Amino acid sequence: MKSELKSQPLTAAIAAALLAIGSTAALAQDAGTSSSEDANQAGEIETVVVTGARAEQNIEDVAGSISLMTGADLEAQMVTDMSQMFRYEPGVNITGSNGTAQNVIVRGMGGDRVMMIKDGMRMNEGYGADGANDVVGRGFIDMDTVKQVEVAKGAASSLYGADAMGGIVAFVTKDAGDFLRDSDYHVSVNGDYDGRSSTTSLGALGAFRLGGFETLVSYKNRSGNETQNYEDNRQHANVDSDSLLVKSDYVFDEDRVLTLSVDAFQQDVERPDTGEDHGNYVGLPGWTINLQESLEEKESTAYQVRYRDTYSDSLIVDTVDFSVYLNETEQTDQFRMNHDTPEPMGPGGSRDLIKNDLFRQETWGTSLSMSKLLEQDSGSHFLSYGFDWDSTDTNRPREEQRIQSDGTVILDDLSAPFPKNSTDRLGVYLQDSIELGEKLTLVPGVRYDYYSMDPKEDEGYSNAVGDTEVNVAKISDDNVSFRLGAIYDFTDDFSAYFQYSQGFKVPPYDLAYFYFDHLSFTGVGIRIVPADDLVPEESDSYEIGIRGNLGDFGYNLSAYRSDYDNFIQIGYLGSVDEINWDFGFPFPVVVDIFQYQNIDRAEISGLEFRLDYVLGDNMALFLNGEYMDSEDKSTGEQLASIQPFNGTLGFNYYRDKFGFDAMLKWVSDMDKVPEGAMETDSYTTLDLFARYRLNEHFQFSLGLLNAFDEEYIEYTSVAGIPDDGRDLTLYTEPGRTISASLRYAF
Repeated sequence: MKSELKSQPLTAAIAAALLAIGSTAALAQDAGTSSSEDANQAGEIETVVVTGARAEQNIEDVAGSISLMTGADLEAQMVTDMSQMFRYEPGVNITGSNGTAQNVIVRGMGGDRVMMIKDGMRMNEGYGADGANDVVGRGFIDMDTVKQVEVAKGAASSLYGADAMGGIVAFVTKDAGDFLRDSDYHVSVNGDYDGRSSTTSLGALGAFRLGGFETLVSYKNRSGNETQNYEDNRQHANVDSDSLLVKSDYVFDEDRVLTLSVDAFQQDVERPDTGEDHGNYVGLPGWTINLQESLEEKESTAYQVRYRDTYSDSLIVDTVDFSVYLNETEQTDQFRMNHDTPEPMGPGGSRDLIKNDLFRQETWGTSLSMSKLLEQDSGSHFLSYGFDWDSTDTNRPREEQRIQSDGTVILDDLSAPFPKNSTDRLGVYLQDSIELGEKLTLVPGVRYDYYSMDPKEDEGYSNAVGDTEVNVAKISDDNVSFRLGAIYDFTDDFSAYFQYSQGFKVPPYDLAYFYFDHLSFTGVGIRIVPADDLVPEESDSYEIGIRGNLGDFGYNLSAYRSDYDNFIQIGYLGSVDEINWDFGFPFPVVVDIFQYQNIDRAEISGLEFRLDYVLGDNMALFLNGEYMDSEDKSTGEQLASIQPFNGTLGFNYYRDKFGFDAMLKWVSDMDKVPEGAMETDSYTTLDLFARYRLNEHFQFSLGLLNAFDEEYIEYTSVAGIPDDGRDLTLYTEPGRTISASLRYAF
């Protein structure tokens, strides 16, 4: 299938990347080096995070909950797709699967209400019905490029500004320095198989040092299918992806680095015609569907220039992190159907229905993060401060053609549900970690944000609106977000913490300017008109917790509550009587008019825990879990986005060249759902992972997932779906599957 809306291929990014690395490829030689696992581990910092202060700090010094996965964790759990991350971690859930739209939910809050960043760059927003992100997801990243991913749970706008209402997901990609230790080069190849989606992959990674330059080139190709259900009867969509990461660091000295990077990802999801009986077009007798197929093309390319100084030691700054970036994302959805049009209701023959929907988003941004440690006799101040600016252009043109078998064009239409628009954001922040004596640390923070959304001239939107008068206006506002955290160390092994933080979400462009008009023969119409007075959605998050160690036993317990205000939902404005001529004659219609408005409030609360126990030098156990509750203040019902009571019992064994993990996950019945919505049953699954390093060059990994062959449905797959007796077979997860991977370092 071809389309004029088709975006630029990945090869353009590859060509740009190869230009960037220049002659460093000539450094490849035949010599031994350490294994890829050793290299990964050398570059990982298991207890240091950045989301708590936008500067490196020990995770125990953060007044709040942060979930962390390192590259070694991703490899050990055989994570090949974003939807597989954090599946054993409380408070973090990811919707979708391989080949479908994916989105992160943090403590019951998802959609674009959770901000996602990669190497400090804002990632693309999702797009879908009512913000459900069921059309365009946010997982445009390959797991092979990830060194570390952090999730800061709860509102984080005092540090990250707009759209961090529900939390932060921060990806850090690999660097050449993670692999270059005692050698000037590292080359490795890898291959994987994921039985959940029958995906095979091949990749290569090279790291080279030439003079002051350290350059990494990582490439991965994946080919398989959409993740299957238990019965293996979901349509086998073909899912193929390519990813390329090129990062070239110029190392001035051990503290100062200038980085140029290109990070490109492309995925095609093809659903060919199955040759099965497709039924009739919109249920019309005799209008038999002869063929239907689709192709979804996703592309994301990020370019970044970044300067980091980790020891400036000047009067006002110790560390500096400055970057300028461009992030481009496109998704093209192409659909083709052929159906009969028999007389007398149609002209006879067959008809091709062709749709091409494009989502394009481009973000230019720059950010500056700095920190300074001020030590005094009475304590110390760890200041983090800086600014962010970014500008995002978004549009969604939609083409539709209807062509008869004799070549007659019945329809050739260009439309758009919202106009092209630009969203500008500017924020300035300051946070201080104040040590008051040896026991108490206070963490106050504040940020000021300004934003504006400006709609542009758009032929497709003008065609959709027609003669209807709509008010599409520029929307701008500002916001101040606060945070106050506290940590009290009762002993060296026991501490308690508290955090209050605020968040806000800029009104979504698609809802603010959304226009929809539908009329029917029933004499009833629906019209959704733009809104020009939306204000940000807001949140207030509270968390209290304890953490510590008793010998070989570690614990972390927390309780939280988040209050959300000004939720944007559809609201009814009233009805008007109109005469419609679209059917060729005057037809009276009663049109119900709706508009997105700030109307709803909600509350989400919960408990999370994690217990760890070390069994000697080679074994460890952990147990974690979460319990959630919620209330939609306008209806008194539960929210569809929370999770059932669940947890994981994990066992880890590691000795010399061998590693083994067992993950027993249990999920209770989910009956806390909105009235009339789908409920799910309890289930227990067991996943087993083993790794063996034959020598310094070769490592083999094997995974047995859902070892019990349990048939179950994850609640996130059906959250909010009406309980109308529909067949749930397609919503089930895969049965018992095997995954495997090979790593070889030259």
